[in-house]
Amino acid sequence: MNLIDYAPAFLSAIASVAAAIAAFGSLQISRQSKVIAKQSALASHHNSAATQLSSALQLLRTQTKEFSDFNYSMWVDWAREIQVKDNCKLGGYNPRPLRHVLTNASKMLANYGYNRRNRYTYVQRSILSVIREGVCNLNETEYDKLLRKADGEYSDFESIFGTPPLNKSINTAPGFRWACYQMNKRVTSENWQKIWESAWLENGWLYRYTANYSEIYPVVESVLKSLKSEKSKLEHGVFPLESNSSLCTKYYQLIDMLEAFINDSNIDQFELYRNWAYDEELSQLVICSMAIAAFNINLLDNIYAMQD
Repeated sequence: MNLIDYAPAFLSAIASVAAAIAAFGSLQISRQSKVIAKQSALASHHNSAATQLSSALQLLRTQTKEFSDFNYSMWVDWAREIQVKDNCKLGGYNPRPLRHVLTNASKMLANYGYNRRNRYTYVQRSILSVIREGVCNLNETEYDKLLRKADGEYSDFESIFGTPPLNKSINTAPGFRWACYQMNKRVTSENWQKIWESAWLENGWLYRYTANYSEIYPVVESVLKSLKSEKSKLEHGVFPLESNSSLCTKYYQLIDMLEAFINDSNIDQFELYRNWAYDEELSQLVICSMAIAAFNINLLDNIYAMQD
């Protein structure tokens, strides 16, 4: 048999392969079409939610910027003011500037509170645990031990002593206790009392904080309600928000941060300590107040970053 005899079978085989390739290609195109169609449907269905999120982020950036700037000033400039009353010779042979002690300790406390946050424990509750549970058993023996480790070091206290464990009270953490020793040794109790009392007077830091927060609270509350309402509209539809993972993640993140702002940035609880009688804790109340400012700075920066 010559090659001509094999030609029909050969051509038939080629045709079958070509048909299979064409069918596979058609299947791929069909699948791609379905994916594109689904993505298009999702985009159309979630267009309102995406627009709502974008508008919310823009509104928050413009309306909270002044409040964010005030919090940064409260965190940094208040520490600089207090440093004027510093007797640094009582802080060791080569102590860090007192303003660094204040900003370092308040940021440590803010991070501790935020990282412990869950449905049962608010950030502010963890921050005020410093006063409610007490920084107990401060003594010269411990101070000398911490001094030998920290004196002359310019790293933050957590680098020197370790990050406060979240399953324990921050009042037991060496880094935070060291900050308490530094504050109480370098500034007199009389000066801490003046600092705390002045903060509540007109134009004082906490007086101005309360006024600024009162202005921004309705904006944040309104944005939070609108996001929850938009999310609720989609819950029982064909394409709930969860079917769009990227948009859903952003919604949950923003809602979570706004709820944290509502629950933790209001300092009404601090009013209970306005006329606090325990002199040794007044410096700690100042640190707790600064920690709220540090918490706000970080929270708002994270919100702004969602728009970038």
